[in-house]
Amino acid sequence: MTSPPSRAGRRCHAALNPLHSLLYFSPELPREMAALGIGEQTAAYLATRAAPLGPVGAGGVTAAFYSFRPGLVARHLPGVWERARPDAVLDARLRAADGVLRRLLGDRVVESPQMAEAAELALRAAA
Repeated sequence: MTSPPSRAGRRCHAALNPLHSLLYFSPELPREMAALGIGEQTAAYLATRAAPLGPVGAGGVTAAFYSFRPGLVARHLPGVWERARPDAVLDARLRAADGVLRRLLGDRVVESPQMAEAAELALRAAA
């Protein structure tokens, strides 16, 4: 196995982060989260980011994210898990991501063999 080129991770982050970040500024995500009873923007953001960790509390999320004020996180977690389970939040996040990509790229691109290949490559790289 060969080592990746120098700064490959940083270059990959620079290319993909705008795609990831657009979800949090889309109209699709607040709609999906409001349907779960999480309508406040900060609560929705923290829930969608923390959901892969399970129903963790403020301390775990503050430690994992390391850049949020503990009091801000404590105002929203674990309270969001009383309104929606983490798996429901993850499903909502996926629906929102699908919706925003389809709105911006169109169904033909999202359903294309090239997108399927890109998704497979991303899964392999993540593994």
